[in-house]
Amino acid sequence: MHQILLSLLLPTLFAFQHQCGLPSFMGIDSSYPAPDPSCIFNDSLITRENLKRFPKDCTTVCANITFDSTTDGIIIINNPKLTDITAFKRWSAYEEFTTHVFGNSALDFEPFCDRDWDRQYTDFNVYGNLKNCGCKNVRIEPKSLPYYRNCTTITSGSYNGLKITQTSQSMDLSGFLLLKNLSSELKVYNTQLEDLSFLKNLEVIDAEFGYKFLSIMDNPNLKRLFESLKTILPENNTFTMEIKSNHQDFCITTNELQVLAVHRVDFLMTQMKLCEDLNRRDGEKVCHFGDLSTMDSDCLHIIGDVSINNENEKFVGKLKNVTFIYGSLTIKDGERSDFTPEFDQTPMVQIISNEKLQKVWLHSMRSPPYPQPEGTHRIIEIDGNSMEIFRDQRECLLFQKLTQSQIKYNKQSCCEFGKGNDGCVYMRTSGRTAAQWVTSSCGVAGMPFVCETPLTLGDQTCIHNYNGYCYLPSHELNLHKNDTSNATYSKASAMCASYNVTLASIHSKPEVDYIHALFKSSGAPGLLLGAIPVDGFYWNDSLMNPVF
Repeated sequence: MHQILLSLLLPTLFAFQHQCGLPSFMGIDSSYPAPDPSCIFNDSLITRENLKRFPKDCTTVCANITFDSTTDGIIIINNPKLTDITAFKRWSAYEEFTTHVFGNSALDFEPFCDRDWDRQYTDFNVYGNLKNCGCKNVRIEPKSLPYYRNCTTITSGSYNGLKITQTSQSMDLSGFLLLKNLSSELKVYNTQLEDLSFLKNLEVIDAEFGYKFLSIMDNPNLKRLFESLKTILPENNTFTMEIKSNHQDFCITTNELQVLAVHRVDFLMTQMKLCEDLNRRDGEKVCHFGDLSTMDSDCLHIIGDVSINNENEKFVGKLKNVTFIYGSLTIKDGERSDFTPEFDQTPMVQIISNEKLQKVWLHSMRSPPYPQPEGTHRIIEIDGNSMEIFRDQRECLLFQKLTQSQIKYNKQSCCEFGKGNDGCVYMRTSGRTAAQWVTSSCGVAGMPFVCETPLTLGDQTCIHNYNGYCYLPSHELNLHKNDTSNATYSKASAMCASYNVTLASIHSKPEVDYIHALFKSSGAPGLLLGAIPVDGFYWNDSLMNPVF
């Protein structure tokens, strides 16, 4: 079979449709100038015959062509005489689909392998041609599998990477045992795989655009991931992974969860379960929390909700070696005057109603509480203790910075605790100081603000998105009748929270420019940001400001 499926015209038509005058046969009114009549293609269905009439000398072609469910992006396959696809350089996608180019024995596709890698909808499936893309932008399915046997590193653009589909446990995937490094995302979907052990030597994923660097979904037999991953790059980035619709027994090991926590990974997921296997690859001891009096004293990792009270606190010394808790930590109704464990991370900490407690210090907590499913929060709650734990807002914020967690102290956030001092951050939106940050009183009124949240899969409602985040200017929010688009810091924080989002945190110069552009013509002198001045700027996502 020799064919170039004619859906290859799709990006040309859709990419430039907005430049057309949209003639009357499309049934759409438009203020655009009328297009050149010679650049209008009037047939609604392309055939081999009318393709001869398709405009060949136009950079923009206006057409009203319907592509049905049989259309599969751009498909150029099994053409033994095909050598020239120069026109491909001009095609751009404005909807998500895949370009399939394979089985063309005379075609050198190599010059096209690096084009538009940073475009969100660029996705190539290329193999079996005279020259292909090597270990770039790899798509694994039954027919392409034999062409990828020796990849130690897979590189690609910001939205591509390694995608695996339609595979099963019976297929020979041993070639991927050589893979150690992956640039960009890993996606495993619609397979019959039971585990990902063929990726057991993959140690580094470099996800420049951290949004959804790992997607594991619609694999009904899949129960386990791979435990080899050690590093997610770039450092200090925010990453997201999606896990859903796999086997009901799908679980994550403590090794895997530890790596995800250290690298600040958020979950978009419907299933979250720790594996029962207590054996770790590094040999560190894992224990289930039960009766503290009988628990071993050499546990480094604890699975379960740890509760310390006046009945078992005399055994708290058994926790001296614990660095990770996969559950929650509650200290309630105790008699101790201080609590200074060595925990590196724990998902939620509650310190409540302790009469003598006056010192809380989690000085070894170097990463935030481990990843939580979407819609939950990483919180340390300190409430109802007789003694004063924090003397002022600065101490609260310092504790929040060290633990990289949201602090709720006596039912207030650190930003609300002791408010009234000069301690909130604004961005100028006009004048010579536009886009610069300014510190002023948290109680100042009449300031617009912007909320942000990570984009979810397939979100078509976000108007302002940048680098995997959706930005919601206050003047575009569907506010309650008693709210306004101008607010104090605490009110703005609460209004963002009511939408399950947060005040925007900024961590790059391009992000500054993007947010500034949203308000450039608003007429407002400035806007609120989600930051407090503590040794620089401390953002409400628990990161310090970068240097840029």
